[in-house]
Amino acid sequence: MKLILLFFILITQLFPFSFHRDKTKTTYNSYYIYPLVLSMPGLGKAGGAGVLANNLFKTDTDIMLLHMQGDFDLNILTFLDLLLYQKKDHKFYLSGAYLQFKDGTVEAYTRGRDSKKEDRYYFDTKEFEAKGVELSYIRFDKQLELYAGFTKTFINPNAIRDKDGNQVANNIGNTRSTIYRYGIYLDDTNSRLDPKVGYRVQLETLGIKHDEKKLSDGFQRDISITGFFPIVKDTHIFVANYFFSEATITKVGEVDPTQYQCDPLDTSCDQSIYDKVREDREHEVKKGNATSLGGTQRLRAYPQGRFYDTYSAFFGFEHRWYIKNYWKPFDKYLWKGVNTGIQIAFFQEFGQVNDKNNHKLYEDMKSSTGVGIRVLFNTMTARLDIATSDEGEQVVFFYGYSF
Repeated sequence: MKLILLFFILITQLFPFSFHRDKTKTTYNSYYIYPLVLSMPGLGKAGGAGVLANNLFKTDTDIMLLHMQGDFDLNILTFLDLLLYQKKDHKFYLSGAYLQFKDGTVEAYTRGRDSKKEDRYYFDTKEFEAKGVELSYIRFDKQLELYAGFTKTFINPNAIRDKDGNQVANNIGNTRSTIYRYGIYLDDTNSRLDPKVGYRVQLETLGIKHDEKKLSDGFQRDISITGFFPIVKDTHIFVANYFFSEATITKVGEVDPTQYQCDPLDTSCDQSIYDKVREDREHEVKKGNATSLGGTQRLRAYPQGRFYDTYSAFFGFEHRWYIKNYWKPFDKYLWKGVNTGIQIAFFQEFGQVNDKNNHKLYEDMKSSTGVGIRVLFNTMTARLDIATSDEGEQVVFFYGYSF
């Protein structure tokens, strides 16, 4: 990690911004009121509606509000890039977000590279709430960004169940935590939203502190390097991404044995199940969790959080084929904005996790293969990806590129 950081500093000093930004038009006060469908492996499916307003008041400020119901209830409110201060090419922005996830079930799996599909359990969540803010310093047409922020989270779980539906924990209490996030983002491409040539490097650190003694505190450090290579200009683009994550524990959580005891009046309760969960928990609190693999971003053929451990590594490759590439403004009914293209993508992904940062992190990597279609707007990208692996298929409908 230190060598990668040194290389990052070196290239930013010796080769600052080799690729010029494309001159793009700006549409102010564009908006979208739209039906919304979300498919997230490991969480489920939901439908609803969203409102997205871009470049408000002739600024970079965007606001999004959405509500969804289905396998879970989801409410999100965000504001992005509220300009606080500007002097020549120096800009300071403030962004904020509020998220509420209710009445949903989250699939979870055991730790490690050898985790089996059948070794899963479920968190029935009554409510998960997160709210946070972030301050960004940006220069050179958003090619260099320094950012820092924090998020407060609250979790009110209903129960933890094993794969057969048996409850495996008693007296589950609420948890509160604070997540500190800071990093540096270099975007030396022709376009921040839809790059076709250039490279990106992002270094990020997350610090996690829990209010409850039962949960461990620690740090997570991520690095992402992405290259964009035009095969046929503006039509066929090859994209390659390398991602690495590591975690460390600063405070080990405490495990209370009384939370893993059968009710003496319940003659059907199997104490051996509780004992196994307690033993797993005592092992788990001593280990850091790097960024997991699976879900909407990395190894899309697997559920969210399918593989995790102290270290994770990922390689992703995409062939993006722009079958429509144009600038087409529209102003009809509940939509006002610009459609900039339609894209088909073919992707291949490889990833692995491990308890140590050694050669095993890159051995016997899990793979995910798929195809997707993306509708590109001047302010966002909507994508539908279908991916397959040795554990089956997953369908992902999401917003923004995976990498």
